[in-house]
Amino acid sequence: MIEVTQGSLPVVLGIPHSGSELPSDVLPSLSETGQALAETDWHVDRLYNGLGMDLSVVRTPIHRYVIDVDHPPTAFSSFAGLMASGLFPLTDRKGAPIYRDGAAPDATEMAARVEKYHAPYHAAVSAELARVKAYHGAALLFDCHSIGSFNPQDAPVSCPDINLWTNLSRACANAVESCILTRCYAADRYRTRLSQGTSGGWSVAQHGQPGNDVHAVRLELAQSCYMDETPPWAWRADKAERLRSTLYRVLNDLVELLYERAQR
Repeated sequence: MIEVTQGSLPVVLGIPHSGSELPSDVLPSLSETGQALAETDWHVDRLYNGLGMDLSVVRTPIHRYVIDVDHPPTAFSSFAGLMASGLFPLTDRKGAPIYRDGAAPDATEMAARVEKYHAPYHAAVSAELARVKAYHGAALLFDCHSIGSFNPQDAPVSCPDINLWTNLSRACANAVESCILTRCYAADRYRTRLSQGTSGGWSVAQHGQPGNDVHAVRLELAQSCYMDETPPWAWRADKAERLRSTLYRVLNDLVELLYERAQR
């Protein structure tokens, strides 16, 4: 169920939201809005694939509407009153219902989805981080996300091209954060922001243990930088290759930094 590719470098790519699979027992319960899957992190796995680096990858193919693995397994809503966010979103970001009337999962179904989809994903992330840490002496979870460049939750402010979240540097060493920002700021065609919030990105907060040289960061990219933001969500090779070049430099810098930290 969980897709794991084991690489030889100390960076693990986590890809929790690019999946578009809907289990046969869930599909009939979704509304037309839910079945459209508009809030997928489209093409994120393709964006990072084939960069010429032997990185580990942990990905779930299950769509976030089934269960959002980037939220605590015991929290059915991460933000009070915001039904689009949480372990089991009930609406999209525009407020449209994801489920048909009366078809939202009950507590028993929620618990079953946590066991079947959420727990295996994070077990795989933990195992891969432990494996590369044992070999290299340091490890990094690089959590890969994308979002529409104009997000109704953030209105009226448009999203930056590159948004970095480190849980206020609690999930990684300052040097890791600086390494990413330095390279992103150097790519002047993109607007980069370091998020000052403490919410969003449970995976990073959960797996980052900088005191043990296991670091975690979340990089969220505006979809306008590499694809069309309207159906059928087409890949834009002209834009994507420019962004992939920047991502390669970011990840290469991180690998070198982790090697340096491990040798101290």
